[in-house]
Amino acid sequence: MRDVLFRGKARLSTEELDELEITHENGWVFGNYIENGFSPYIVGDLADVGNDYIAHEWWVEVIPESVGQWTGKKGIFEGDLVKYKRRNLDQAFGINDGPTYKEITREIEWSEDGFNVPKGFIRDLKVIGKAFENPELLEGATNGSS
Repeated sequence: MRDVLFRGKARLSTEELDELEITHENGWVFGNYIENGFSPYIVGDLADVGNDYIAHEWWVEVIPESVGQWTGKKGIFEGDLVKYKRRNLDQAFGINDGPTYKEITREIEWSEDGFNVPKGFIRDLKVIGKAFENPELLEGATNGSS
């Protein structure tokens, strides 16, 4: 069974999260995902389970557009913006004299084929931001297919 982890930006302030002793990274919380109607929550592990209830260690309402699932790769989550270098195959096969590697920026997204985490002839893969917090980094981004 693979690990499933979600993250989301809490509606609470960082001060409120600290006061409640909820672990976070600058207001981003990590855990399991549940919805109550239209409100998404990131919740901690189960603290208690009964025949007619369950209780989590903690729960935090999060901003819906900020929620992303862990891809299982290098700490990369859905909604992350990554930058990497992909081998320029046109140059490698002598089609043109372009650079050896092309720099690519892409948002990590889910589709029926899975997450679009880069693989293959790449190097220097790094997370440069989150689409929710850094939409300006998406300008000029590619889907990584070129």
